Amino acid sequence: MLQVIEVVRDSPAWPEIFYGVDKLPDRFWAQGDVGLLREQGMAVVGSRRCTATARDNARRVAAGT
Repeated sequence: MLQVIEVVRDSPAWPEIFYGVDKLPDRFWAQGDVGLLREQGMAVVGSRRCTATARDNARRVAAGT
C-alpha cells in the first residue's frame, strides 16, 4: 500500500508548474512518486455519466494514441 504524502506550497516537492495555476490550494495529498509531478503530463477529468464517445476518447488518450 502506498503512503499518502502531504505536499505544501513552497516545499521542495511542490511542482513548479503549479505556481501558474489560479486559485491554487495551500497543499495537496498524493500517493506514489511526487517527483513525477515535475515531468510533463496530462490530466483527464471525467464524469460519472459520460457519453460513449467521451469514454472512447479517454481510452485513446490513456493508450497514448
